[in-house]
Amino acid sequence: MAWLFGLLLLYFTKLAFLDSLIALIFGSIIVVTGAKILKETTSNLMDEADFKLIEQFGQLIDNNKTIEWIDIHNFKLVKYGNVFHINCDLVLPWNMYLSEAHKEGEKLRSLLMANFSEDIVFNLHTDECFKKYCKHCKKENCLERTDAFEKQLSFDLGRFTKERIE
Repeated sequence: MAWLFGLLLLYFTKLAFLDSLIALIFGSIIVVTGAKILKETTSNLMDEADFKLIEQFGQLIDNNKTIEWIDIHNFKLVKYGNVFHINCDLVLPWNMYLSEAHKEGEKLRSLLMANFSEDIVFNLHTDECFKKYCKHCKKENCLERTDAFEKQLSFDLGRFTKERIE
């Protein structure tokens, strides 16, 4: 519609330089749009990390974590079309039954699926706490605790995508 306005403006004002100006404006819009599409396409082909999206996942998990989720790390996200492929490691208390650990993994998967419209293929690896996470674990009646609770870990981008906690 804007091109029609430009043509009418040129027709009624009879100012010849408007033709070049309008062409320059529309040419610029086409070049900028093309560059954005090319960048997005190249990023998708190269599986470039979308840190804003990963941070959204981290904030969602951080705001909804259960007392059992001591840490989540090694978070990887690949987007293929309208599908998110997610892999991560969830640290749970060392003495948790396998059936309970599975339920915690399902809670995490359900949380992600309920908050994103895209399809999600979710692979989860569970780790035991190895008793080195005691200062970050809120579980109160753990007989194996080696350190007093200090603070719960936040799932910020740096920690969230790391292979392991130091």
